[in-house]
Amino acid sequence: VVRSPKFESVVCLLIFVNSIILGVQTDMIAQNNLSRPPSELLALEAIMCTIFVVELMLRLAVYKWKFFQMSGWQWNVFDTIVISVQVLEQIMAAVYTEGTDFIMNNLSATRVIRTLKLIRLLRIARVLHVIEELRIIIISMANSIKSLFWTMVLLMFMIYTFSIYLTQLV
Repeated sequence: VVRSPKFESVVCLLIFVNSIILGVQTDMIAQNNLSRPPSELLALEAIMCTIFVVELMLRLAVYKWKFFQMSGWQWNVFDTIVISVQVLEQIMAAVYTEGTDFIMNNLSATRVIRTLKLIRLLRIARVLHVIEELRIIIISMANSIKSLFWTMVLLMFMIYTFSIYLTQLV
């Protein structure tokens, strides 16, 4: 099951759903001036975390230690780190909501939780590895940045030259 392309597609879909949930949380907090997201979104976040932990455990059960040595092992290590950070974020959020006044009033705890949420978004990079067409587009854009830079320099030089010329005509 873990080796099937359908499983990989479902995991990619769940990564997108997780990113959307994170975006909705951020938007609700910003628009409503909330200190934390609504409990429904927190529950969805916990469910997604559980699903990703189960996915990682399934992969580890199937591949054992080859999981960290096989082709694409870098992505596996990356996924393991991001899922571990997500679990740590869930633990910190639980402590933060249940916690003492010291933790509730500690802004650094809030900053750490927000930073951990941003790290979780990096898991979208895994989707780039799976979707070949998307990866080709991004590689093409990255390769064209140098040409785009020099095109902008040339355009700015032309605008500068014409502006000086037109200024001196007046």
